[in-house]
Amino acid sequence: MTTAKYDIIIQQGADFALSMTLTGDTGPVDLTGYTGYSQMRVKKTSSAIAATFTIYIDTPLTGDINMAMANSVTELLAPGRYVYDLQIHKPSDSKVLRLLEGFVSVSGEVTRI
Repeated sequence: MTTAKYDIIIQQGADFALSMTLTGDTGPVDLTGYTGYSQMRVKKTSSAIAATFTIYIDTPLTGDINMAMANSVTELLAPGRYVYDLQIHKPSDSKVLRLLEGFVSVSGEVTRI
């Protein structure tokens, strides 16, 4: 499977959410038993994690994956450009797939509540 490239924009201080459906030649991919992981870093080689996305696979049979970050996390991000990827892991057979990768642009907020 080829890793898809997808750049995202996060608004500092706002909730972020991205939904996707993983499909193959015959339709949705069964994600039963998989767990998702996604991190942001300043650059790929950075040891420090800028932020971690929460990954939900609520309905594994339909291939639906949701990626989110709460406003309490985004408000701590410095405006600028980061890198991220999204991986899914299936511990029962040690399978790891990197689904997405790209840049994250954090847009600085003006209004602070």
